Amino acid sequence: MSLDANDRARAVVRQIAGDGLLIAPGGDNKLFPKGAKSAKGAAHGDVHSSGDRAQGEEEPPFLRQIYGVPFSTFRTRAKMWLWEENGHKFIPLGEAGYVAGPGGIGKTTYFLQQVVAPLTLGTLPGVFEGEPRNAAVFCAEDSYEHIVKPRLIAAKADLDRVFKIAARTPERDDLVPQFPFDADSLEEFLAAHEISFTLLDPVMSCLGNGIKHNDPQAIRSVFDAFQPVVERTDSSLISVMHLNRRHGEDAAGRMSGAHSYSDCARVGFVFAEVEEGSYVVSQKKNSYAPQKAPDMAYHFDSVLVDTDDGIPVDVGLVVVDGESEVSADDALTAPRQTAEEREETEDLASVLHEHFVENGVGEFREIPSSDMPRIAKTLGASVDQLKRAKRRAGIKSGKTQGAFSGGWVWYLTEPIAEDQGTEFAKGATKGADSCVPLPSLPSHPSGKREDEKLALPASGAPREPWTLPDGLPNVATAKPESQEPPKSQPAGTKKHKGRPSKLTPQQWEEAARMKHGGMSNQKIADHFTEETGERITSKAIHAHFARAAEKSR
Repeated sequence: MSLDANDRARAVVRQIAGDGLLIAPGGDNKLFPKGAKSAKGAAHGDVHSSGDRAQGEEEPPFLRQIYGVPFSTFRTRAKMWLWEENGHKFIPLGEAGYVAGPGGIGKTTYFLQQVVAPLTLGTLPGVFEGEPRNAAVFCAEDSYEHIVKPRLIAAKADLDRVFKIAARTPERDDLVPQFPFDADSLEEFLAAHEISFTLLDPVMSCLGNGIKHNDPQAIRSVFDAFQPVVERTDSSLISVMHLNRRHGEDAAGRMSGAHSYSDCARVGFVFAEVEEGSYVVSQKKNSYAPQKAPDMAYHFDSVLVDTDDGIPVDVGLVVVDGESEVSADDALTAPRQTAEEREETEDLASVLHEHFVENGVGEFREIPSSDMPRIAKTLGASVDQLKRAKRRAGIKSGKTQGAFSGGWVWYLTEPIAEDQGTEFAKGATKGADSCVPLPSLPSHPSGKREDEKLALPASGAPREPWTLPDGLPNVATAKPESQEPPKSQPAGTKKHKGRPSKLTPQQWEEAARMKHGGMSNQKIADHFTEETGERITSKAIHAHFARAAEKSR
């Protein structure tokens, strides 16, 4: 380099020296604030040209240099998965990711009980299955003694393998870690204790001084610090964050940090509440899998956990219900239900349950998922309303439970005995050997093979294909819902869940006459709301007539 080039380079150094954008002599990749001393005591603000520097004076700091590495020197490696189940890839090893969702829906509990606990027991499907591994947890918003440990106990975690993360100084212990400044110390800790999974909840509490959660560059610096740590320790790290309260936007629109969290992370999950007591988790991002993992529905059961005080405490236990037809973004952007809409959902759930009891196939009363639009139209609802009412009706969706030879179905969570009047289909656990073919339901999910038909025992008569009713019910031939209820069942009640009907059989007959007279469902509902003092919805009126019409065929 010529003298003039050196002088020009030093002029640039003089210009930026006050911003701390320099590398210390010796090549240490550190940022030195204005006036900071280098390892040998030279002030970084003192930059001289070669002609001005006295004999024996320290070399000035130098600029960062760009260099290249041939790809032939890199290893070619397959991505390993901390959590991989049923062909679905959830959490990659050696990567940092995020979890986002509204507060209070069990994001941390889900990962404590579905990832941390099985990892410590060697039961987490993935690269460490059969090999118990250690995990580390930081929880700023929950008490370790009152909440975090009981949740781990409820999931039967090996507590000797779960570590609480904290920072210390010569003066104090139990400090909150600050990233990216504590990244090197975190790496030493993970390596020393052979930690395979780290959970930071929430990551906002771990941001160092001067790191603003809505500053994209600052947030990027945090994830840029996490990534080499997990790569070198061959572990996975998940940061938990809350979404803001702007209802109606998807997860990306409700994240802070100008999308830096989702942009920098290699894997991301979003949680949402579908309805009261029912939740969904969706894989929002997965940089290493050909497709995202399915949306998973879950709820909480309650278990008692013994404490050292001798007083059992009630702890929530995550129960995964299977794949969800509603994604987290669907739930986040769905309009909130009013009190009136929630009551309509209750009514629809009651009607939907009865429809499955009477029309479903097999002991779980299965109906193909592809039939839901027709059923929704029959019941005077939308498919989205059916989905919201599904859990309240005691219905799940998933792979067939045996009534069909394949495909997705909706089915009751509690089986019903064969002698309660339902036919068994080909492939069911009972009566399958003596079945004769039945015409398949409309839009049967198989739909590709002629031999995939519904069936019922040979002694029975084939059932006609289910179709939408047309016209109004024939009051003379339609069976009332409950004309002569058994003594153990009070008059006017439905057959399931003990949910009382709001109208008696006589009132339903009156409603039918009003309907034949041309009165709308809404006016009929208003009439009986005033007469009974209970709120009767037009959807309940429509659903009753639709079911009565179907029975009369």
